[in-house]
Amino acid sequence: MADATCSVIENGTPCPRPAIARGWCNKHYVRWQRTGDPLIVRARKAADRPCSVDDCADRAIGRGLCRRHYMRMYTRGTLDLTRRQFTYTDDTEADFWRLVDKSAGADGCWLWLGTLTVQGYGSWLHAPAHRISYRYEVGEVPKGLVLDHVCHDPKDCPRGAPCPHRRCVNPAHLKPVTHAENVSSQRSRGGRPSNDVCSVEGCGNPYVARGLCSKHWQAARRMSKQPMTTCSNGHPLAGPDADVRVDGRGHRICRHCKRLAAARRKAAAAANGEG
Repeated sequence: MADATCSVIENGTPCPRPAIARGWCNKHYVRWQRTGDPLIVRARKAADRPCSVDDCADRAIGRGLCRRHYMRMYTRGTLDLTRRQFTYTDDTEADFWRLVDKSAGADGCWLWLGTLTVQGYGSWLHAPAHRISYRYEVGEVPKGLVLDHVCHDPKDCPRGAPCPHRRCVNPAHLKPVTHAENVSSQRSRGGRPSNDVCSVEGCGNPYVARGLCSKHWQAARRMSKQPMTTCSNGHPLAGPDADVRVDGRGHRICRHCKRLAAARRKAAAAANGEG
């Protein structure tokens, strides 16, 4: 059978491919699986089907769309092209202010209309838009300081990227502060401790959760998990009556259960006469 060839004769010519099943090669066997006849080639339904978008004659590749419209739907979620296409000029500063909505006036929030980061802040040429705005109107941010949105109200903030004040680039609403002040309890809805550092004496690492830094918080979580004192069958895993071994992954294996399982297998083999 190893040297057998396909038994199908197509267009008067025997197929030279090796047989794999039913005396057919892989090609004719797959044809039989799909159509019930090894000589019938199933036509591709979408081979000549045009794109379902009006005035598009390109061939459809998926969901009734051609490659261009399919990728547009995949990346944007819509086929609509009404989104404004921004055109850059040689004046970078003028291009920046074209993407700022100043309709709220000098005392209101100037919302950024351009690209947003996943955190909800404006982005301009791979830099935070509010820092660029402050640089254009006021000057460079002092070294070691960050810009705080003074228009931000923690009590009314939806938290995270939806916060509208993160899009504000009005220099009058930006104040250089230290990082500790920017994330202090007065600026946070979560009620962080006033010092914003780990509550463990002598640690000094930044606060993460429950008044602890990342290292001490993870350690507290590990300590809160009580180790198992018995196995699933009630045998002790600790103490003078425990009989355990530790495998290469650090798991404790109860020897009592192992011996009971071996005794059950031996009794079952004796009952079946396998001695």
